This record gives sequence, structure tokens and C-alpha cells, in this order.
Amino acid sequence: MYTPPKFSETDTAVLRDFVDRHPFAILLTETQTGDRAVSHVPAIFPDGRTDVLYTHLAAANPQARTADGATATAIFSGPHGYISPSWYESAPAVPTWNYAAVHAVGTVRVLRREAERRAVLRALPRRFEAPGPGAWDFDALPPDFRDSQMKAIVVLEIGVGKLTGKFKLSQNRPAEDRVAVVERLERSDRPDDRSLAILMRSRPGIV
Repeated sequence: MYTPPKFSETDTAVLRDFVDRHPFAILLTETQTGDRAVSHVPAIFPDGRTDVLYTHLAAANPQARTADGATATAIFSGPHGYISPSWYESAPAVPTWNYAAVHAVGTVRVLRREAERRAVLRALPRRFEAPGPGAWDFDALPPDFRDSQMKAIVVLEIGVGKLTGKFKLSQNRPAEDRVAVVERLERSDRPDDRSLAILMRSRPGIV
């Protein structure tokens, strides 16, 4: 990922929080023989770690058949939006696009031990279920149904060797332009624009 220094984020805690907030990833895999595949998947870091990601694929997905040992890139995207030069206080300028993304690169291991598979398939929904007695429970499924569903899933562990972040949020513009961009995004009808404004305000030194 091309990342000029102004847009680079290297704080592991920040990158982990970003993945936790935006866990739906584009998963790219490439084998040593050149087989490439892509899927859209939820992926999570286990509690307290950033060296491994957990996700799963449908067993019927051809990517699942070539995933073991493949090099993987999981791409996590956050809020993004068009930035018009007409919003700036200074001129001349050209249009651009503000966004945030984190890439996790590593090697895939297909989990085959039943205990490991079950642990991941418990952890994934637990991360997203609302807490409380009404939460969906993997272990409450009828055993025969649960086992049949598990046969249709390939569970993946990605050993993360490189974690990089790019937060392109107008850091290359003068302070008055950054403020103007945030204020314009906050007035937008697009929820993603307003989320982008919140992200810009949360980053040190932007506004």
C-alpha cells in the first residue's frame, strides 16, 4: 500500500482498534504457484493480540481449497468520501478522496482440530452479538445441526507478519482547509461523510 509519511499510522493499538471497528475485510490470497483469490469476510483479532487474525470461508468457495499456506492480505476499510477543492480556504487545488485503511499481511493456516475450529466459530459471533441472555449461542445449537453447518465452513488463522495503516485525512492541507473540510463533511447528508468527519476530529493534529 502506497503510504506517504504524512498519512502513515504505525501505532499498533490504533491499528487494532481500527480493525475492531471495521472488521469486514477483503481477503486476498496467493499461493506459491500463483493461484489468486478474493473474498469478503469478517475477520477479528483475538483479545489482546495483533499477531493473528481469525476468519472463515464457505467450504464450497474455491479460495478455501487453496488457502492453506497461502500469503494473505486482509484489507480493512473505514469511512471515506470525496473532498472538493471548492471547500478549501486556499487555492488553487484539485479534488481528492479521504479515507482510512489497514492492511494485515501474513500466512494462512487452515484450522483442522475440532477444538480450534469451535473456538473461532464461538469467538466470531460473540464479538458482534449484543451481550445479555438473548445473545445467539453457538453451543445452544442442536448438535446434529451444528455439526452439519461446521462441515460447510473452513476456518482460517492468518499469522500476521505485517500490519500497516493509511489514514489519508487532509494532513497535507493547511489547517484552515482541514477545518473547512471537516465542517463541510459534518453537514453532509451521507452517513459515511459524517463518519469521516468524526474520524478526522479524532485524529491528533488535524483540527
